[in-house]
Order: sequence, then C-alpha cells, then structure tokens
Amino acid sequence: MEQCPAYSALGIAEPHPYTWRRINIVTEQASGGGDRDVFANLTRYPATVGQQVMTDARRAVAACPEYSYAGGEGSTDERPARTVHRRTLLQEGFAGDDSLMTRHTYHTVDARTGERLTNVQEGTALTVALRVGDRVEVLETYHDDPAWLREIAVRAARRL
Repeated sequence: MEQCPAYSALGIAEPHPYTWRRINIVTEQASGGGDRDVFANLTRYPATVGQQVMTDARRAVAACPEYSYAGGEGSTDERPARTVHRRTLLQEGFAGDDSLMTRHTYHTVDARTGERLTNVQEGTALTVALRVGDRVEVLETYHDDPAWLREIAVRAARRL
C-alpha cells in the first residue's frame, strides 16, 4: 500500500513492535481437486499494540480504496503501463475479539489509452486480519472465496 498517495499521510508506524512472530503456509485440498493455500502470519504484540494494528488496517483500507502507479510487469519503454489496485472491506467482526476481511484486486492498464492489459500482473487476493487479545493473525489467499476464508478465520481465532 506504500504506493497509495494517501498512505504516508496516515503516519502508520511499520513495523509495529512485536514480541514474537510465526509465519506459515497452510494448504487445503480443494473438493474439486487442486490445492488452496492460505498464508498465515501470527504476531504477538505488547499491551494495546494489537488493537492499534487493527485500527491501522481499517484506516489504510479506508484511505486507499483505489490507487495506481506507473510501471509494473506489463510496462515497457514502447508501451508504458500503470498498475491499478482496489481494496474493498467485505466483512467485519466475525472472528475473535476483532476481525476484518478485504478483497484486493489488481491489474495493469496501458498508460496512454487506459485499456486493460491481459496476462500481465493481475489477480485477486482476500485478506483477513483477526485479533484475539494481544495476538493478531493475518490470513491471505489468492482464492476468491470469502465464505471459505471466513470459516478458516473463525477456526484460527478459536485456536488463538
């Protein structure tokens, strides 16, 4: 989100001070075949920092719902491009002491015409941030299935 013009004005301190961190990739076999990965980043924060992390996440999504920047995988000297990002808050308050889910879509457009370029730097990611006490877990997947990720988040919150 650092490329979002409004982000730096938020004054979000990164990284927040933490006491420990664990990062995992969890793979689930999908019912229709293939695997679905969830990237999990669990962090324990001192005192009220976990609450601040959640507040900062909401502020960042609200300040940067859509932004673009010059460059990206599809950009060349002959065809300059822009990478466009959109973030939408999908759900809140469904797991743990606090939680939110966002959808992040990104794609590349021709900088001269605005035409969307195909097969270059595009996709969708769902992200959940959930807090239980002083622990915050961030779950991210590239499978656009909010109900599935919500179920995983609820289970993760119970284990925290």
